[in-house]
Amino acid sequence: MGFRSLNYTGSTQNSNYPLPAYYFQVSIPSMWSLPWGFEKVSGLEVKTNVVKYAHGNINQPYNYNIMGRSEYSDITFERGVFAGNGDLYDWWYKNLSTPSPRQIIISLGSNDMGGFFTPEVTWTLVDAMPVQLTFTELDAKNSSTPSVEKLVVCYRDMSILVNTA
Repeated sequence: MGFRSLNYTGSTQNSNYPLPAYYFQVSIPSMWSLPWGFEKVSGLEVKTNVVKYAHGNINQPYNYNIMGRSEYSDITFERGVFAGNGDLYDWWYKNLSTPSPRQIIISLGSNDMGGFFTPEVTWTLVDAMPVQLTFTELDAKNSSTPSVEKLVVCYRDMSILVNTA
């Protein structure tokens, strides 16, 4: 009933051992049929605000905590810049004139015995839209830094699916 993960020999095991954070896939089904190759995804966070309510009864010296609205943080996707690949820029630029929200699927997985990716935890971002695109600082004196693009997206809702098989 726990997560399947790889043990030190590379074999699949059933345990509650934490999944490695480096084995993930990102897909945007409406833009590209294959998973996108991102180096890093950060900002997966949801916070529910609490509304404090003081009852009118003067003999009640405490507040009620009532669950308020949930807030989702923006998510940043990072990957290398490659010649001939401007899909993130195109998506950001098209949203300036005509909003085009997309579903983004982020899956944290394990590797089965055949070497296939098995999603173990999947975050689905609903109505995601790009809000910022950043590129690496260009520096002629530093030849060891790869060029990286960062895309920041906002989204309306998030669902989380955990594989319990």
